[in-house]
Amino acid sequence: MEKEEEANAFAVEWTLPLKQEAILRKALPLTESQILAFAREWGTHPGIIAGEASSQTPTHNVFTQFSVKIGADDFVVKEMDG
Repeated sequence: MEKEEEANAFAVEWTLPLKQEAILRKALPLTESQILAFAREWGTHPGIIAGEASSQTPTHNVFTQFSVKIGADDFVVKEMDG
């Protein structure tokens, strides 16, 4: 379970750092325009903001219009020198 917790912590910090998450939680509930504004300000996809916002709601299915399917081809892999 420890590896999974480490992976979850890394994913949270990579997608939405804790400082931004705290700001987001204080702003709840969010409107669609707030989601778009946070995404622009933080340089992330609105789906990341919407996903975090919806995870904080009892229904967990708000803002589904921001959901997108991604696959391995959606990521850019940079080659390491050395």
